[in-house]
Amino acid sequence: MGGERGGPRRGDARSDSAPSRGDPHRGTRTDIGPAESPEAAFVDQFVDYVADIDDALRAPLAAKYGKSLRNFVEAVYIIDQSVRLGLTHARLFPAVDADFEAVPEPAEILPPTRANMKWHDEILAHGVMDDLMREVVRLRGSWYHDCDLCNSCRLVDGQTVVVDADLEARIHTYREGTMSPAHTAALAYADAYMVDPAAMPEELADELRSRFTRAELLALTLEMSSWNYQKVLVALAIDHPVSTEGFTAITVGSDGALQIGELLRS
Repeated sequence: MGGERGGPRRGDARSDSAPSRGDPHRGTRTDIGPAESPEAAFVDQFVDYVADIDDALRAPLAAKYGKSLRNFVEAVYIIDQSVRLGLTHARLFPAVDADFEAVPEPAEILPPTRANMKWHDEILAHGVMDDLMREVVRLRGSWYHDCDLCNSCRLVDGQTVVVDADLEARIHTYREGTMSPAHTAALAYADAYMVDPAAMPEELADELRSRFTRAELLALTLEMSSWNYQKVLVALAIDHPVSTEGFTAITVGSDGALQIGELLRS
């Protein structure tokens, strides 16, 4: 039911196809040296494994930034995702040698929090992923990042959950061939993207290119990036479950905003 983790924890999403950067069980950063700033320690843990950020890492930044801490973390998310997008797309797509028109200056420069909300909503509103693929990668991310809010929700189509308990179990064991080839490739990509995008093997890149079109791969990456917003919630310890009594239904509105529904009864 809602709030029950049951999904992969730190290390569980790691595999031979998505090797880790260093020891996946090293624990929370508490060894901040005199030459290392609290910001650097926080960012390092955010990038490595966000669920290990605790009050010891948050407290110095909260004291320094106060109410502005949210924007600091939102900015870290922007950089984190930009790097992951660049690393994975460099392996998936050939380099383009062309002169592009300069991007026009925006009419309004949004603060990081508002910019990320708009980014998230625009991706979900215009995404081409079907509900099943969307929920598969959303759940994989919420389990890996240990996001209580995301873990307490389930995407529904009408009155039916998109991913039921049986399918959840198959997602956990996807490396054993329990999912379709396309979903298996997408899950392996999600793991590589979250754990160590720089080490994504060429074999996985080849498999992804054989299963998805270029447009679908781009959409899949953006979908994963938008759900990785979980990292902000977990880093700030504001990932509270919608309910502790069970899973809560969610849908995606036409504008990309998440709509919270009713408590799902088993």
